[in-house]
Amino acid sequence: MDFSALDERYQCFVKLHPAVNLKSQNKWDTKMTTTELLLISDIIITDYSSLAIEASFLNIPVLFYNYD
Repeated sequence: MDFSALDERYQCFVKLHPAVNLKSQNKWDTKMTTTELLLISDIIITDYSSLAIEASFLNIPVLFYNYD
């Protein structure tokens, strides 16, 4: 993903599923836990993750990215 077009006011964090073994050079990768990221998020973009349910309990808007 190319996040370079994002305004400086925005921060984007990428947290892949633990089963995904991808060596990314993306500076938005983080070592923060999923829970830590969820608690500081204004919006969640996810595919089929149960994270959407957790976000709904915290009244965080969810955008579903269904790539298939």
